[in-house]
This record gives sequence, structure tokens and C-alpha cells, in this order.
Amino acid sequence: MINDPHHLSATRRLGPDRCRHRRFAVWLGVLLIATMGLRAGPAKALSSEQFHFVGFKTVAGSLSQPGQDETVVLLRWDTLEGQLDPAIARFELHRDGQLIADLPTTGYMSETEVSALYAGPQNERLRFQALSWLNQETPDQPVQAAGFAAALRERVLANDLRARLASRIDPNIAIAGYRGVRDTSPGFGDVVYTLTGLMADGAVVSLGTLNIIVDGIADPIAAGEAFEQVAMGRCDAPESYKDHGTVALNWQHPGASIVERYAWGLRLAGYDLYRTIDNIGVYPPQMDLRTIAATVMHDAEGRIEIPRLEKANDQPIVVAGKAGQQTQYAGFNAAFAQFFETGDALHQAGVQPGDRRGYYLVARDQSGNWGDTVARAITVPDLETPPAPWQVRALPSRTTGDVRLMWPQMTVKSYYPLHRAGRTDCNLDTSIVDQRLDFVLDGQQCGIDREQTLDLAVAAYRVYRFANSRVAMDFVDRDGDGYHDADERDTVEDPGTACDAALPDPEVSPLPNYLVASVDHSEIVVREGGQRVLEFADTLPASNIGRNYWYRVAAVDSEDNVGPLSRPVRGILVDREGPPRAGIAGLLRFGKPRCRFNTEIVTEFVPNRFAIDSSLSGIARSVRLRCDQAPLTGPGIWGPESLRVPAPLFLLIDVFDGERRAEISPGQCLSIASPPVGCTSGQLSVDYLDRYAKTLATYGYPSGASGCPLRASRLVEDCDKPKYVDVIDGEIIPEEEGPFLDPGNLSTCLRVYRDLGENKPLYKTLCPGDEPMSFDFPHAGGDRICIAVAAHWDRG
Repeated sequence: MINDPHHLSATRRLGPDRCRHRRFAVWLGVLLIATMGLRAGPAKALSSEQFHFVGFKTVAGSLSQPGQDETVVLLRWDTLEGQLDPAIARFELHRDGQLIADLPTTGYMSETEVSALYAGPQNERLRFQALSWLNQETPDQPVQAAGFAAALRERVLANDLRARLASRIDPNIAIAGYRGVRDTSPGFGDVVYTLTGLMADGAVVSLGTLNIIVDGIADPIAAGEAFEQVAMGRCDAPESYKDHGTVALNWQHPGASIVERYAWGLRLAGYDLYRTIDNIGVYPPQMDLRTIAATVMHDAEGRIEIPRLEKANDQPIVVAGKAGQQTQYAGFNAAFAQFFETGDALHQAGVQPGDRRGYYLVARDQSGNWGDTVARAITVPDLETPPAPWQVRALPSRTTGDVRLMWPQMTVKSYYPLHRAGRTDCNLDTSIVDQRLDFVLDGQQCGIDREQTLDLAVAAYRVYRFANSRVAMDFVDRDGDGYHDADERDTVEDPGTACDAALPDPEVSPLPNYLVASVDHSEIVVREGGQRVLEFADTLPASNIGRNYWYRVAAVDSEDNVGPLSRPVRGILVDREGPPRAGIAGLLRFGKPRCRFNTEIVTEFVPNRFAIDSSLSGIARSVRLRCDQAPLTGPGIWGPESLRVPAPLFLLIDVFDGERRAEISPGQCLSIASPPVGCTSGQLSVDYLDRYAKTLATYGYPSGASGCPLRASRLVEDCDKPKYVDVIDGEIIPEEEGPFLDPGNLSTCLRVYRDLGENKPLYKTLCPGDEPMSFDFPHAGGDRICIAVAAHWDRG
């Protein structure tokens, strides 16, 4: 089909705009033939399959007005990678079978030839551009116009890698290095170009064939596709703030398929990017940069000045194709950017966060000319968020039946006096109008050091409610939709919803939503003293009396940026309606067990020890030794402080010998059973005494005290269950009726307090089902003890 003359004639009859894509189809087809022609050559001539041979119609000039009225055919060839096979000695270029160029495969043109290439007005812009770049390398030793060709040969053409890169921007460098030809007289109609290689042994190899329809109309390169602004950081990731004040752009080569994009890529030298110097509306003004540039002159450095636009790039932007997304997060990742403008660079250009500018992307081909233009309206991301609200208070009110949140209205006037420490403010005169505070840290200077901005252009406030303090502390909501970012990342099919304020579909993911209200910044309430505050009344706690709720508030600016949340505050409606006053009557019953006591001989005692046990219950407070004929002389009565415990069951008696206290041993036993103790005959008895020295039980040694060792005895208790009596308020309970309290007839818990004058400290809490409670007031002696009780509801 490519060589069908009827097809080519039909293409010629199309107008310049209508036939653009058809011309591209022809150019693509012959390009494929050119690359395949190399494959058909002798095997010995091939050193790389990356050799390419391309040709296209263009104007004789470059970008600016000179040379725009003359159409030429630019032919380019080279290897994409590696070096040409050294066996190829020369190139021969034929047009319709006629030799038009015989070129070496190595080296580069002479100084005179290079100068001739850049002569004439159509090549002036390229000459100025190359001279400017050379002078930028050596500003202390600028290259003069007369020495331009020599410097270009020395620095560029002599460096194979640099020559290859520079030749994509400047076609004259490709021609000077014998990798291109500008055909200024191609004629009209179907023109066939053939490139062959002459081998050192005289053989000829075909390197490619191109069919080009020459009709006097340039064939500009198509516009870049999928031109869009992208975010460099995920909104809820630590690096998200790097998008603030920056512009990241992405696009891909033109073409409907990977083959077409590859073919366009062979012609492309890069892309240029311009932006408007003023903010725009919704859409950028329509501009065709190629047409505009063709009507203006270049400056002394080869630059094109386009009215109301400024150039964003210095060198043409080399694009390898539309890149994929970053991969450090699962499920949602920021896109790759082909071009990135930092916040500092935009700030120097007078572009601020929140500005909306028109961006124009235009491709530049290897002839040094622009192709079609694509435009986008780009808003510079303003990710500055307001600070967290301060002095948020939760005020419960039983009168109104709600928990009322209150916080100051966030303005420059309210913020500045409270947060000015540690910094120097730079725009106090205009801050109220600007609705922001620009400042530097202490020790720095405004206008010299980097200024920081505090966003106080608040539009609304988001109020969040939580039933759990831990959830309240961990909650993060960067998009302000009320859903926890962690929930949206972990449970929603698209984790990007953590960055999207649109609410997730509840049927897809029934996540809890904690947002309860949005309060407009203008809904102020003026309190006593003139304080301007915002309020939100939550009525939910009224239906859950006694339940804790936690609240946090975030400010939202005019760009819908959600700021950090305030510290959690607790709100609760306490049930103040307690139970009726709890009297003692019918609630408290006191009783005391009735016990009988006897004694027994202990067999598990320590051998050769004289021991007396005070009983496991501790009722016996002391013991007394006596004879049945005469009072026992000697130590007399031993109290608890005289008893020691060498084993779990036994208390040993200590005997006083002057100031010395010793344990009774078998050798000392006789000191009790013989004079001067005084119990030489009769029965030796041990009396167990209570705290009033009243005898509880007695054990008598039947053989008297004439022999050792003495056996050990122990007090045994036999007690009945306590018998309880009801008491009423103010009644005095005798000791015989206490000290046990029976909870058997309680229907609710009681708090028991001990009355100590003005204070009534809590003693114990007694609830239904508890064991009887015993009162233990040590060191009370014979004092009267007063107690009080209060009913305790489950509401507290």
C-alpha cells in the first residue's frame, strides 16, 4: 500500500490540516521500511539493529520568523545505541535515484563548512542559541562570533556523545557530523530517498528507503498526549506535603499505539513548556505556539519571547514515554512526573500556592521547530492547613439536655496574641487582609531567611465525636470525610479514598463515620466580654446519661484543606438524681456470734518445748498460769507481746529474767515447777483470757508441775452463727450486738462511712450477696464508734 501512487495522490488532495494524520501514516509506513531495509543488508554490514533513517518536511528556519516561508526535507540517520559498524566507509544519499550526498561515516566538517552551515538569516537563531550555550560554560572566557565554528568543533563535534545529544536539538550539528542532510530543493510530488553504505571492500548495503510526499507544506510533530497535573505524594503519607506550592506534570509521546509513539520518538528532540504570567479562569486561552513563534523574532541568545507567557524549562524536556506510578504503597500510589517545578522556583517566578496558570506544552522535533500545542489549566497546590483549634471546651448542661462544645473563632486577631512566642512576624500590617501570618523563627530576618506561612483563611470547622478515648487519640482524617484514614486504607477496595473527600459507598465498606457536624466560620456567638466563639450542641449524650463521649475539632480553609485536630475533650451528662436518702432502718442488721471455749492438748508441738497456743481465731489475748492451792509466783500473766511463733500453730511463752527475755527450754522448765515459783503440789492450770482478762477456758495439767517437759495446750472455739438485730437511725448498738453486719436483705450496694467529726471517710462498700462484714477499728478502746451509710446506684 505504501508505494501505491493512487494512495499518495489521494493524500495530496487533502488540505493541510485534514491530511496531517494521513501524512503521518505514510511517514510511519516508510519509516518502518527504512528500519527493515537495514535488516535486509549483508550480515557483515550490520553492527546494530538500532540504526534508524528518518525524513520529514519542515521549514528552513527554526522557530522564529526567518526561514518560515521555505520548506525543506530534513533527513536524519544514526544508531540509537552503540557505534556504526566501522566496515561502512561512506554514506550515499540518493533522491529518486540521483546522488545528492556522498559523506564519510566518521569525523566532522571543517571550520569553514560549519560556519557556512550557520550562515544566513534562517540559521541565525540556531547560531545564537549554540553560542549562548557555549558562553554559559565559560562565562569568564566568552566565545566571540568569529570563533564560534572553532569552539563548536572543539567542544561539541569532537565529543561523540555530546554531539549525538546536541544534534537532536540543533540539526546543523547532525549535518556537521555527517548524520544528516537538509534537502533545500526536493521538488514536488512523491520523492524517494535511499541511504546506502559503501563497505571498505567495495560492497554496497542498503540502509533505508523513505517515501515522502513533497507538497510545500511542513509536517509538524503532533502534540504530546495525556498532558496532566499529578500529585507526587499520597495525601496521607509523610511525603504528601512536598506537593505544596509545586507543579508536577506528566504526559506521553503522541501516537495511538506503542509503534506510533516509538516512531514519533525518533523525530522528537524534546518538549518546551510555557505558562501564563497571570492567573486565569477555568480554561487557558487558546494558543498555537508554533504559529506565534513564526511571526516574531528571536533575541540575541536565540530565545523566543511570547507575549504574556514565560518559559518554564531551560533545555528541551527529554521524555522517554509516560511513566508508571510509584510502588512504595500497596493499592494506591502517586504518579510519576516528567517535569517538576519546585516551590522555590515558582516563588521566584512570582507563582504562589493557590494560583491558577495556563500551561502550554509543545513538542520540538529534530529540525529545531515546534509542533502542535496542548494546553492545561494548572492550579498550584495549596496544601497549607489551618492550625488546630485551641481552648476547645465541652460544657454539659442538664438544663438544655446537651453537651455544648465551644471554641474561639480562628482569626489573625485571636491567634496572634496567644502564639507569637519564638518567632518574628513579617506581614502584620496586611495579615488581616491576607488571612495568613508570614513569619521567621527568632534570630532570622524577614525578606532574607525563608519565611513560613500560617494559614488562617478558615471557612468552616469539622466536629468529630468518639465513644472511645483511644479511637479519639488515634483518629486522622486528611480528606475531612469523617472516616479514619487507616480504615479507608485497610478496608476499602481503593485505598485512595483516604485522599478523596467523597464518602465511601456504605454497601461496599460499612466504615464508622465520626463526623457529626460542620460549623461555618461565620456562625459566631458573642459571649460576655466580647469573645467570639463557635458552638455545637450535641444532644446524643442526653439519651445515654452517664456515658463518656470524646470530641475533636478541625479547621478547614477556603481551599478545603483540613487542618490537624484539636486535643480530645470529654463530654458527659452525669445523672445527678441519686437514690433516696438511705436510712439505717430496714437496711442494716447487726449481730455477734455466741461462742463456747474449751482446751485440748496439742500433739503437733515442737519436742521438748513448753508451748501455749492462743487459738487460731485470735480471741485469746493473754494466758495466766496458776496453782490450785496458791497463787502462782513469778512472771504471772503473759500478754500477746510475750508470745512468739516458731511454728504455724504455736505461740511460745517468753520468761523474764531481769531485763533478759528467753525462750523456755527443757532446762528452764523446772524454774516454773519448783520454788520459788511456788506450785510444788497440786494442779498447774493455764487460763486463756480475752481482752478484758475474762477467762474463756482453762487447761489443768493433771500431774502438776513436778515433771518436764510440760505438754502444750490450745484454746478451742465452738461458735454459733451470729444472731442479728435490726437497728434504726441514731440507735446505739452495744458491743454484745456487734461487730458483724449482715447484707442479706440488701437490694442495692451500700457505702459504709466512719464518722470522724467533720469528716466521713469511706470505710467499706457492701453489696447484696457479700459475706457478712466485720468492723475492725483498732485502738478504739472503749470509744463509741459512729457509722453512716449511703445507697450506691449503678449510675454512680
